[in-house]
Amino acid sequence: MGRNSLLLYETWKFVYNPVDRENKIKFPHGYYINTVTNEQYDFKPGIKHIIGEENEDKIYNMWWIENS
Repeated sequence: MGRNSLLLYETWKFVYNPVDRENKIKFPHGYYINTVTNEQYDFKPGIKHIIGEENEDKIYNMWWIENS
């Protein structure tokens, strides 16, 4: 795994089924969070406009790897 991938995984996380009620209502299908700026983006449309579709897929897939 390259340095850019590590930075990507440290900066962005996908959150599915948030524990707090507010985000559960706001993001029923989960959301992406930037751990540096705390910005949140709904699963749809996602963050491909920020990091590209391939990188968005990597972040989403990392959730499945970490939680399966």
